[in-house]
Amino acid sequence: MAKTRDDHKLVARLHTGDKAAFEQVVAEYGEGVAGLVYRLLGWSGDVDDVTQDVFLAVYRHLHRFRGDCSLKSWIFTIAVNQCRSARYRRMIRFKRRGTQPAREQPCASTLAQQEEVHQAVRRAVARLPARLREPVVLVYLEGLAVAEVCRILKISTNACHVRLSRARDRLRKLLEDVSVL
Repeated sequence: MAKTRDDHKLVARLHTGDKAAFEQVVAEYGEGVAGLVYRLLGWSGDVDDVTQDVFLAVYRHLHRFRGDCSLKSWIFTIAVNQCRSARYRRMIRFKRRGTQPAREQPCASTLAQQEEVHQAVRRAVARLPARLREPVVLVYLEGLAVAEVCRILKISTNACHVRLSRARDRLRKLLEDVSVL
């Protein structure tokens, strides 16, 4: 309840043109948005650009925030949509060239710091099709409630549960060779 109240105060400050309020939004949600973008795209090359696009869209469309969900959910909805657009643009770029996009592996410095199981899970999640990866990232990695994920992805609760079940089945198959689970 207090967070919702804080969101409304912050949004009210944004509506008055308070630049510090926007900086606060970026500071508070920037890292979470970048992580979400990275997980949803499955490649690292466009994370900064897409994250910047998310906050540009937040700034431009702030008048659309009605307060019927948390500011975080609203920003994550924008992030999911920006990721979908980025995947579409990337697909079009590669189709014009007549090539297939190669999946980038997570950056080497990150992989070097994480154990083998964590690496395998990341790769497996990245291999999921976007429609299955999105709810997995939002529920299991971002910790959002299924109801919130349904609003973000604009799908029914049943569809969300079906996607999560299918994703778990695929992840189980992708990770069956991983010895420590």
